[in-house]
Amino acid sequence: MVSAWSTIFGFRKFITRKDSHIKQSARINALEHLANTDALTGLPNRRNLYSTVQEYINRGTGEIAVVIIDIDNFKVINDTLGHISGDALIVSFSGFLGKHCHGENIVARVSGDEFALVFPDCSVESALQLCNGIRSDLHRIDSLDHLDKAVSRVTASMGIAMYPYDGLICEDLIKHADSAMYNVKKSGKNNIAIYNRSVHSLLEEQQDIVHELALAIERNELYYEVQPIYDSTGSKILKAEMLMRWNSKKLGRISPAQFIPLAESSGLIIQMGWWILNQGCLLSALVPDIKICVNISVAQLIYPGFMDRVNEILKQSSALPSSLALEITETFILQNNPIIAAVMDEIYGAGLDIIIDDFGVGYSNCDRLKKLPIACIKIDKVFVDSLLGSAIDQAYTKEIIGSLVRLGKTGDFTITAEGIEVLSQLEDLRELGCHSIQGYLLAKPMLPAKFIDIVQESYLAG
Repeated sequence: MVSAWSTIFGFRKFITRKDSHIKQSARINALEHLANTDALTGLPNRRNLYSTVQEYINRGTGEIAVVIIDIDNFKVINDTLGHISGDALIVSFSGFLGKHCHGENIVARVSGDEFALVFPDCSVESALQLCNGIRSDLHRIDSLDHLDKAVSRVTASMGIAMYPYDGLICEDLIKHADSAMYNVKKSGKNNIAIYNRSVHSLLEEQQDIVHELALAIERNELYYEVQPIYDSTGSKILKAEMLMRWNSKKLGRISPAQFIPLAESSGLIIQMGWWILNQGCLLSALVPDIKICVNISVAQLIYPGFMDRVNEILKQSSALPSSLALEITETFILQNNPIIAAVMDEIYGAGLDIIIDDFGVGYSNCDRLKKLPIACIKIDKVFVDSLLGSAIDQAYTKEIIGSLVRLGKTGDFTITAEGIEVLSQLEDLRELGCHSIQGYLLAKPMLPAKFIDIVQESYLAG
């Protein structure tokens, strides 16, 4: 009898363990599915894409075409019609792409409005033909289902990379196809490009820089140098310009001439601009008699709530508005832009100085000067270099600088000349009446600690 009950209980334990194992396996399978599937579209996600492509490579299926497809103007659609319409477009577009994938071909959602197609055992000619077919079908009015009526026409940009010619691992193939696709975007969108190393290598380098730059602030990779601005005698420091620098842990030191334009085009300049402004406010407390000059990009200037953020930074750092000057490039400041003009009035009203930077290389619209609340014009180095040119170059440059100095007296603004490298330039500019000078002849950009030491030594000598 005992033996029979033992058998029954043992069987029940076996059944219980088996049920538990089945449930655990089901949970694992469900989690694995979630980890490999895009929640919105049900397509394979980036993780799934990488493992599948690597499987094809390991299997030796011959040539593999990897295609990156990005919906053109998706952000505009998403912002104007709302996220529900944007999501509906993503779902409809994923279904459209799925109709063009058969057998071992796969479609995956990489991110946002970016998708990937993978065609194993496929030549570049065949891949191009398949992409052209997708592009042609997409142009049909009824190609996408369940769309907002306001979305009348959808186009896409595509980039193709080939294994093994353009990469031996999935990551490189995706990266190169992405570069080809972005080249299409820059060239007008709604087209197809095949990756070309010589053409796309610069673009990839720029993409790498932008990617690393986005992480630079949180990694504490940004720093700044300071270049003093002296009076016309070259003996007293009146102001100092903040100059942003970047030492990337991955890429090394990157020239500002390289990373600043990329920061502007990517929108990262806004976040970086707040960082440098905050640093300038902190520095001003350590050198109270020196006006600290901070460069402001036009993207930052027209950013909603610009002056609210400036005032917030001033308050947090306890900096005085009168201790700061904002340098804004001539090209933008002299345009007849009511938004910029309104912000400049706010800056002036808050007690900060406005400096027109790089004067002489843009519009040089002197008629606009009388309408703007500026404190200083900074003559660009390219312009100042003409003082070392031919006799006619020197004569014209001296006449223009002299006119600006006289105009400054009328408009109550000062003139700074930058890029002074030789003594003759300094002498000419002093004679012409420039109020302040900046350049390697007097001081190169330096780290803040050295600058503070120089200022404090001048206080003691003073």
